[in-house]
Amino acid sequence: MAAAGDPYQLTPRAVGALLPALAATGHDPGPLWLAAASAALHFRREAAHRRDVVAALSALAALRHAPAPAVVSDLLARLQGSRENVSRLRGAELVELLAALKRMRYRPSRTFLRLLMEAAVEKLPRMTAAQLAALLRGLSWAGARPGAAWGREFVRRSWAVLPGAGPGALADLLHFALLLRLQPHPRWAHDCLALLRDAQRTALSQRRVAMRTRTAADEAAHTAAAGPDSLQQQQQQQQQQQLAQQPTPPEDSHQQHWRWPDDCDGSGSRDVPGAPPLLTPHQIALSAHALALLPQGGHVAASHRQFLCACIGALQPRAAQLPLRELSYLLYAVGRLRMEVPQGWLQEALEQVHLLTARGPVAGEPRMPQLQHRHQQQERQQQQQEQQHQQVVMGKQQQAPPPRQQRGRSRLAQAADEDAPAAEELAAAFSLMAHFSAAAEPQWVHGALEATAAVRHQLSDEALVHTLVGCAALELSTNPPPDRARAAAADPSGSASGGAGAAAALLRLMSARLASQAAARDMVRLSKVARLLQAHWQRGFPAWYHDLQEQARQALASCASDAASQPARRFVGRAPDTRGL
Repeated sequence: MAAAGDPYQLTPRAVGALLPALAATGHDPGPLWLAAASAALHFRREAAHRRDVVAALSALAALRHAPAPAVVSDLLARLQGSRENVSRLRGAELVELLAALKRMRYRPSRTFLRLLMEAAVEKLPRMTAAQLAALLRGLSWAGARPGAAWGREFVRRSWAVLPGAGPGALADLLHFALLLRLQPHPRWAHDCLALLRDAQRTALSQRRVAMRTRTAADEAAHTAAAGPDSLQQQQQQQQQQQLAQQPTPPEDSHQQHWRWPDDCDGSGSRDVPGAPPLLTPHQIALSAHALALLPQGGHVAASHRQFLCACIGALQPRAAQLPLRELSYLLYAVGRLRMEVPQGWLQEALEQVHLLTARGPVAGEPRMPQLQHRHQQQERQQQQQEQQHQQVVMGKQQQAPPPRQQRGRSRLAQAADEDAPAAEELAAAFSLMAHFSAAAEPQWVHGALEATAAVRHQLSDEALVHTLVGCAALELSTNPPPDRARAAAADPSGSASGGAGAAAALLRLMSARLASQAAARDMVRLSKVARLLQAHWQRGFPAWYHDLQEQARQALASCASDAASQPARRFVGRAPDTRGL
């Protein structure tokens, strides 16, 4: 702490320069010093330059220190107070700010996001493909809702940088453009997928050439070590070298030639010197999910479906080590596009989903309590750190910073907690488990349902409806028999009850939400829930699903009748006062 100086004596410009230097050099001044630095910047925020604020927030995020939400809110209000501050940020700084807020898990207000998107439109022509992809990624995480005009402008501006974009930027651009509902032109989506296909084709072609060259060199070295070569052996070696130097003819995109070489594992991580890398599992998952989000039956989906199906089939879910979100993307694409994948691949993917839903952020530790109380704990911790540092400065208390090993362990736990699946991801995983229940073990399906039910209060209405649709598709009963109920009480895992207890808890929550929405006359949410329930109804669904549909219809009809019975409000302007005339 002494090496970095007292942050309370530093100006905002000095804090904005010192924090990035600490992050770049990997120096860790400790949580107390970082809390004091963020407090000092917050105290002098009116004198802080916009670039100092962005640089400080980015450095704090890189050092894995999240200031108190009130501190971040006031710093963003400083940028938001004057529209010129946000509009004069460079495109790279806008992307950097969004990335920092994401790492801090702070979601800005809709007003700030609107100002940021307005400022980003002017910078689009000067932004690279990677920056454009990072911009969409940050806006998607922040919950932004770009308008149709903004989406058209983004697609038009980004079209020019597609040919020079790498596979990672192409996959992100395509995926997040569809996730944000920018409604890109079908030709734009086709160009993104075609460039990804060409990158995979080039990588495979050059990889084969490099492997042939390496094999020919190994054989030549082995023959030279065995003794003098005959004329016939020398001629054979020359023919092999000439064959290796010939380029591989381009492959037809409509044929099943898209598979990894034999010496490459299912994760696509094997490098061959002199050859570009293959598409990573992350890029394949995003591209496949984007293709599944496109309108089915069109030219784009038909022309690229076989290519991505072969890429997915070549992956090994266990070796790829994908997070739950991206593994769900692959399964969603397989089901939505009706891809024919091996049965072993499907079972391995579902087993990985089961392991990811049952495992906490740290091995052996439960995840649900941390997800429920994480934000409250972070805020209390930040307040305690600021109070302790103020006492140190005032001379009331002397406390040494925690050892480096303890800080390292706490940040490893924080990184693992950041990678923990969210409630929406757990709901999507259970829906996929229910869809592919024929290939999944019963305990896998029930485990995903129990994990989703544990965080049911964090689910949106849409995710809750999809979870109940999965329960109805599995024909789960919400009233288990007495013997099964007693077995469920003795078995906390819920596997003995066949998921009936979890389904009943989800159903009670949905009924309570419908009642509260009806009492609040929230016709928007009621109509959305009613439409979702009706759209996913299938023959053979249990009786409780029909009762839930009827409850939603009655609540919506009651709100509509109340709105119609109320007299229309008439606004009459006040007559001008003419007494003084």
